[in-house]
Amino acid sequence: MYKNTRGFTIVELLIVIVVIAILAALSVITYTNIQTRAKNATKVSTVQQAVKLIQLYKTSGGVYPRSAAGGEFCLTTDNVCTNYAGTVNEAANTALMNELKEFGTPSAQSGDTVVSGGRYGIVYNYLASRTLSSQPNPALVMFFLDGTNQMCASLIGGMVSVTDDGTGNFVPGNRSSGDTGGKTRCYMMFPN
Repeated sequence: MYKNTRGFTIVELLIVIVVIAILAALSVITYTNIQTRAKNATKVSTVQQAVKLIQLYKTSGGVYPRSAAGGEFCLTTDNVCTNYAGTVNEAANTALMNELKEFGTPSAQSGDTVVSGGRYGIVYNYLASRTLSSQPNPALVMFFLDGTNQMCASLIGGMVSVTDDGTGNFVPGNRSSGDTGGKTRCYMMFPN
């Protein structure tokens, strides 16, 4: 007996191919988002560790680290970071690291990929004249999260996410200074 076996039509094959392509694209997007979240979680953990050391230092001596010298320093022992504009910070951070080592072990690295012209690392900046909501507040920690429009507020316990109001005074803000080259720059200050 002859059996009529019917194959797939070209339209059916195209539909299957389109469905597989859509599923593959969704998988790639999901994987990328998971990687970004994991990298940002590592960065936040590193920043939290540095902030705890700074808080212990201030509690012990009543002043922030480097208050006598002022300036901008990388907050990891590898001394690899950039400033807000993406310029490599070449200031030696040995004195700051030694001050913080009295209260624990500073992180070796920030977890960022170092690229020419990129924004990476964790920065500690002490400027005596800096203010938060018009009150003196000299210590600032800055770091970069991967991805645009990331939320900075509430990431680091004991700190306030801030943005510059344009007059040199910092005010509370959820996303700090916004997006910079595919990253979100986060400014954090200790509350008054």
